[in-house]
Amino acid sequence: MVEKKDNLIQIKSLFSICFVIGILILNFVLVYPIFFSAYTHFLGSFEAAYISEARFISNNFPHLSYNPLWHLGFPFYLFYNPLLPFLISGFHFLTNLDFSYLYRILTGFSYIAAPLTLYLFVKYLTRKEFPAVLAALAFSTPTNFFAWLAPNIWEDIKTYGFVPWKLIGLTVYGQGPHIIALALIPLACLFFLHTLKYPNLKYYVLTGITTAAVALTHWPSFIILILMQGVLLFSEILLGQTLRKIKTAFFAWLLTYGLAAFWLNPAFLARSYTLGGEEVLANWAKLIPISFVVVPVTITILFLIFDRRPRLQPFLVALLWFLIPFLLIVTYNIYGKALVPKPDFLTPELGMASAILLAVVLTIFTTVFLHLLTFKLNERVYHIANLSSFVFIIGVFIYLASSSSSSSLKLTKGHQNIKETPVYQATQHLDKERETGRVLSFGDSSLWLNVFSNLPQVDGFSELGNNHPFWEKGAEEVRKSKDPETVLAWFSALNVKYLVVPKGESQKYEGFLEKDVEIGDLALFHVPLKNPSLVKIVNTTKVEGFPFDGLPAGEAGSEKGIKEYQELIEENPVPEVTDWPKNNQLKIDTHLEENQGIVVQTAWDKGLFASLNGQRLKVQKDPLGFVYLKPEESGFVSINLSHKLPGNVYFGYVLTLLTLLYLGLLQIKPIRKFLMWQEVQVPPGVLIRPEELAKEEINPELIEKTKKYYQEEDNLDWVKMTDQFKGIVNYFHKNREDLVKKLVEQYGEGKKYLDAGCGTGLLLRHLPPGSVGLDINPRGITKAKEYVPKAALVVADIEEIPFPGNMFETVLCVDVLDRLPRPDRAISEIERVLKKGGILIGTVPALNPLWRLQFLTTTAPETEPYRKEYTKREIERLLAPFKVIHLSPALSGMTWAFVCRK
Repeated sequence: MVEKKDNLIQIKSLFSICFVIGILILNFVLVYPIFFSAYTHFLGSFEAAYISEARFISNNFPHLSYNPLWHLGFPFYLFYNPLLPFLISGFHFLTNLDFSYLYRILTGFSYIAAPLTLYLFVKYLTRKEFPAVLAALAFSTPTNFFAWLAPNIWEDIKTYGFVPWKLIGLTVYGQGPHIIALALIPLACLFFLHTLKYPNLKYYVLTGITTAAVALTHWPSFIILILMQGVLLFSEILLGQTLRKIKTAFFAWLLTYGLAAFWLNPAFLARSYTLGGEEVLANWAKLIPISFVVVPVTITILFLIFDRRPRLQPFLVALLWFLIPFLLIVTYNIYGKALVPKPDFLTPELGMASAILLAVVLTIFTTVFLHLLTFKLNERVYHIANLSSFVFIIGVFIYLASSSSSSSLKLTKGHQNIKETPVYQATQHLDKERETGRVLSFGDSSLWLNVFSNLPQVDGFSELGNNHPFWEKGAEEVRKSKDPETVLAWFSALNVKYLVVPKGESQKYEGFLEKDVEIGDLALFHVPLKNPSLVKIVNTTKVEGFPFDGLPAGEAGSEKGIKEYQELIEENPVPEVTDWPKNNQLKIDTHLEENQGIVVQTAWDKGLFASLNGQRLKVQKDPLGFVYLKPEESGFVSINLSHKLPGNVYFGYVLTLLTLLYLGLLQIKPIRKFLMWQEVQVPPGVLIRPEELAKEEINPELIEKTKKYYQEEDNLDWVKMTDQFKGIVNYFHKNREDLVKKLVEQYGEGKKYLDAGCGTGLLLRHLPPGSVGLDINPRGITKAKEYVPKAALVVADIEEIPFPGNMFETVLCVDVLDRLPRPDRAISEIERVLKKGGILIGTVPALNPLWRLQFLTTTAPETEPYRKEYTKREIERLLAPFKVIHLSPALSGMTWAFVCRK
């Protein structure tokens, strides 16, 4: 027989360092080609969009309110994942490295860091090394056992090989922001969980920064992060201090929004809601009836299983973390119902959750297996089995990771020479022409157009910024319509000067467009615009009476309407204008006749402002959603058109500034004490050595606060509460009184009794005359003198009993130890004053979900600074100085009743 010691999870720090380095090396080996090339060889990768935005930021900073290059122009503050482009632009400013190379460096480092941050979170959650290493390795391997949930993922795996799907997402689809978010999510969860345990300004700020960074990096990941933080909050509520932890979470989330509000302003949030928000709310509304049954039953079951069981917290967190993305993806892929925006983007998060759950479950099974072996093997064989199990499990995951290395290197390999690609050469050709007008490009060339040039295009890649109603319809009509006149009308309406199409589609346009050049598999056409300027002089009467009703593409009414719109914008000469400069201002100098106005073929936005000869001019929409200006005067006019941020964007700026100011004020200790309702001193080294969390840290401030509460604030009359029925809790106290009376009758010895923590004398009145009552509360002692006039009463601290040793034959300590942050000191004092062979009779609350129902009574104390519910093992450990002769649950399992002998 060997000592039951879990060697498997007690890995020494040297091994920890080796595993961390090993995990980093393993992931670096899988993706190292990313760091040695500037461009991906998957030219359909969406990474080009983020590189384009970084280039736009660098070229136009600080005038970034409007981007004229995409979607016929759009407000840049609606770009939905700004952190990565701004990081790329910032590093470009500092290093002058290529934008695309910086993108690959940042996303490559994030890919390597994601398993490491997961390792840190799981180690903190479980307090153990083995599951942390296991989770990091599992997240680094191409397990992909959830691939069947989404057919497209399974097809990707068959196409690109047995590799982690998140690597496919990074390289093939350009999900760089998603990969960065995956590296940040475990850190945000770690800091959030630590803040729930130890509310402290430092970790509030770290929680806010990391959570806000996820929100600014990848919107779907932020939604799943908030759900996961909700899981962590629920798991902590099950461990006690419910109200305090809810307040802590609320403050952390409020701080998060304050830090991110400069971008996640009301305008951004309102626009986000339009992209699937109504569908999500409608789907949730359908679930409301069944939720009235499922939610209470589920919460009740979880409470019964996990309430006040900290050792089960890792399994609860891992299980719920897995179930939430799993159910969201299943609901979307199988039933077609989206319960969150973009549930198909949550596959990497499900992979992370799978790694955590797999690590926790394997740790449980392996530990149980090894514990069973301790009864059958000698110590040497047991340690060999322990080490073998560890090596085998780790080896399996290392093998899985290494088996994907060949396919991974193919995916991460960069493009050998981007300048030889048709996409690059076509962009350079168009950039040399530098003619007024836009480019309409189909295929990969539209993605890369603004990586290599500043040419405006019809297409774009900002879902929230896509606010022009007809750009997609126009592009579709150009591609599908068989009527050359309709195609030319759409070219004119969208101000398209060049068309770029795959060579296989070029024949359709050769009859009415001039082919400029063929480059590789691309054909470039020159569009003969009658009026290529961005600014058009139009007849105001015709604009306001325009019949175009925006019918779907292909209908006769729509074709007629777009041709009439073409006539409207081409019937007048071109005014003199300057190109849209860096400061987002357009100057228009022209001569207008009576009933003439101006159409600027850039998408209308409420942030656009115009002035005529120094006076404000209303900016309206024309029939196609472009800017329409009606000066209401003839002759020479000089108009300035500019874009400014709307008021609700400035509201977001102000909110972030106020948040930063608030955090600055909190650095001053007196102000921090006034503005923060609670702050707990963090035990030293708790994040570096999470095993220290297993030890119960006692805060000196809590000890003083507890004593002060019972000395100065507690005013409960336990006798009156028990004798006069005022609620459910009174019934409990009456039964407890009867229970203790029976224990005293059965086990009480001698005549010298001490009721330690007698309160107002509820139990003291049933003891022999002359018994001593002790309590720290002077008001309670005063009441006890009324109820038990023959007792000897003293105001004193149970941790410092003012009597000599070996004085009492029986001591009562009923529901007192659970109110003491240091109950072992009280036990030590009780043992001192008891005679040899003396009896200790007492009760403490048991760990039981029924205690959560205290809110049903108005008589239960709500402001007690400390209260603990005991497991059997904990009470046995506390009573170790005595010989326990009776220990049993009582009162529906809500109380431990014990009798001990010295």
